Amino acid sequence: MFRLRPHKLVRPIIVADLGSNSAGVCLIEPGRPAAIISAERLTLPWKERTPKERTAGVLSLLDEACAHASALLARMKAERHMLAPKEAYAIIHAHWTNSQTSETAVLYEKEETVTEEMMSSLARKALEQTKEIDRSGIFEASVTCIDLNGYTTGRPNGKRARQVSIPTLMSSFEPGLAQGARETLLRHFPGEVSFRSMTRAILAAVKESGGQIRNSIIIDIGGETANCIVMRDGIIDSHVVAGKGAREILMHIAGKGSAEEILSLMRMREKDACSEPECARLDSSLAEVELELTKSFGETMARLANLRRLPNAMTIIALPELLPWLVRFFSRIDFGQFTVTTQPFKPSALSPDDLASFAVAASGVRVDTSLALAASFVNIERLQD
Repeated sequence: MFRLRPHKLVRPIIVADLGSNSAGVCLIEPGRPAAIISAERLTLPWKERTPKERTAGVLSLLDEACAHASALLARMKAERHMLAPKEAYAIIHAHWTNSQTSETAVLYEKEETVTEEMMSSLARKALEQTKEIDRSGIFEASVTCIDLNGYTTGRPNGKRARQVSIPTLMSSFEPGLAQGARETLLRHFPGEVSFRSMTRAILAAVKESGGQIRNSIIIDIGGETANCIVMRDGIIDSHVVAGKGAREILMHIAGKGSAEEILSLMRMREKDACSEPECARLDSSLAEVELELTKSFGETMARLANLRRLPNAMTIIALPELLPWLVRFFSRIDFGQFTVTTQPFKPSALSPDDLASFAVAASGVRVDTSLALAASFVNIERLQD
């Protein structure tokens, strides 16, 4: 069982994860892997809200989760070798952000020596090409990789190449949430606050991972939207945010019932614990929803595959109650017209265990996939500094 590292002064980092209808906060001790010392996720009731109501609701959850983390930290400082945190990260999900990727490439007549000035110039051009974004709200702009002659290179400076290409990621976010999140985090944890997008967090985790996720389509289904990312060789190739999130899916399944009841019933369904009439009604509702999802995700896949067919591997991030059904849905519905093999997708669910090389929960700490992904990204970024 994983335990905190003994006999060492620990200065934890605060990691907040802000979804469209939830807020999570965890304390991490950076390392190889990071220790997730505590974790909590709070979620709003599943109902339709105005943008103003949703912003206020998520900020209220963040305040509550920060208060719990602050109280826990005070107790841990008295009981263990624990210092006050000086840094907080807020990982912002797709509903609140607008992330765009772009790429600039140059082809020389003959091989040239790659210089810092050359790469900086190309990076600026790539970022300038990103038009569909509110530049007043930009909070991150980064080079995702550098390719020399078609191959990703970790240390390009001084090498020779005829073709140099630089993909970039730029993100802006909803100003009301940004200001409120910063004020809330500073009120509970004075120090430095940094913002990152969940799209960038996913990119970082994928780049550091092995296996099929480096060449896959990632479907991150949040409360209000689905963030769909195509990865090729660990790099974002295309990216679409679709307006079919967990709330709409659950409300459609529930009909006149409640989303909370459906989540409970889906947990029971996976355990074969629901009654035959209840399971039959649920299966009937799921069949209706699948027709809508097939149309909605079919349109999304067409946009993603506009230039190149999609990888067959698929990674799904979603509520644990929805994951088994979503994996079955994407494996059963034939989206082969969009894939490189013309065969259906081969989906799998991402879990905290898949991120264990980056961040691991301490004994007794329960963490969801999204918060584990946020913690993993912060740890990866810190280790790279």
